[in-house]
Amino acid sequence: MALPLIVLAGITILLGLLQHPLEQFLGNQLTAVDLHQGTHATWLPHVALGLTMVGVGLAWLEFGRRGASRVGFVERIPLLYNLFAERWYLDHFYRVLVDRVIDRGISTLFFQNDNQVIDGGIDGMCKGTVAGGQVIAFLHLGMIQYRLLVAFAVMVLLALYFYL
Repeated sequence: MALPLIVLAGITILLGLLQHPLEQFLGNQLTAVDLHQGTHATWLPHVALGLTMVGVGLAWLEFGRRGASRVGFVERIPLLYNLFAERWYLDHFYRVLVDRVIDRGISTLFFQNDNQVIDGGIDGMCKGTVAGGQVIAFLHLGMIQYRLLVAFAVMVLLALYFYL
């Protein structure tokens, strides 16, 4: 585990030492990149370096020095220990999000869509089918077959009359 960290640290140091030549090279090659000179906070790299040194020193005190207890400061502070043990409570947040937003919100919208649009459309089509069947049943009770038989017989008789 130490070897990859040493390699990454070496690459970072090398890039830091070659910052100005790389900026000039990229500035000359990529004209679309707008390099803002002097607009960044000059104190920010120093603060980052200081925090890095504090972190390295704290890690050495707790884990690296001879006779160290090898117990981090997070394990000694119950609030921080619970925060990291519970994964920053992201699982709890995710559960609330799933329960409230997805299950109650989106699922309710889909349920209402199913009831109103899909079931309503199928119900409307079924009611139309039933109404059409009732109209056909009424016409059937009106002896439409006999009327068609009479109309056909009249046409046959007229054809015979005009043909003969």
